[in-house]
Amino acid sequence: MALEKAHKFFLQAFIANGIFTAREVHKLYRETCERFDREFCDRVHNEPDLGPFVESINMNIKPFQLEMKKAVDEANGVSSFVLVNTADNSLTKLSSTYSENELELFKKLVEKIVGSGTGSVSSIEALNLSSTCKMKKPEAESFFTNMIEHKWLKKIPDGHYALATRCIAECDLYILQQYPDDARTCNMCCRLVIQGESCRECNTTIHKHCSQRYFKDEVVPVCPNQACNAEWLHRQSR
Repeated sequence: MALEKAHKFFLQAFIANGIFTAREVHKLYRETCERFDREFCDRVHNEPDLGPFVESINMNIKPFQLEMKKAVDEANGVSSFVLVNTADNSLTKLSSTYSENELELFKKLVEKIVGSGTGSVSSIEALNLSSTCKMKKPEAESFFTNMIEHKWLKKIPDGHYALATRCIAECDLYILQQYPDDARTCNMCCRLVIQGESCRECNTTIHKHCSQRYFKDEVVPVCPNQACNAEWLHRQSR
């Protein structure tokens, strides 16, 4: 089925912004329906109607190696929809927006974050990377601010830099392939996990939001790896 004006309006918003939270998508879908006189059923997140609507768009943009897909914020579990380029999972997709030095700095920052063990690095560590990319620290700081504004990076409460949901959704395969010794997949959802919970006895790692669901009714949570079954201390400490 060809895209209607409503689909094109909805898609254009994603092309301009790249990512919307589920709440923002619900609002955008309502606005789209009102603008183009489409029937709108006001349910929570409007999934019964929104799902087929997004699927219609995905069918039409698939030949262009594009897809709207769901992603979840690792820190708070908030769902989002991200427009991803399925043909290019690497950071080079940003080459039309950022300079060669900026891209090199971002690659080094991603490597530092993925290998940190905590999924974040301090602002001082991040700025110090600029000396290896022919950039001054004020330039690097301005670049990081821009990356935050465009939702590739985020600053967490302790002031550290972490990868934002958009970056993880768009570059997950690149990160898994580029950093096989440090990048992990969630034992629950099988997606890339940067900031999660790990078993202290084995390599099992899961997202915090996956952990909340999985251990919701567990009095004494244990590692989901049946070959391990060690106590899952992350849940017990809360």
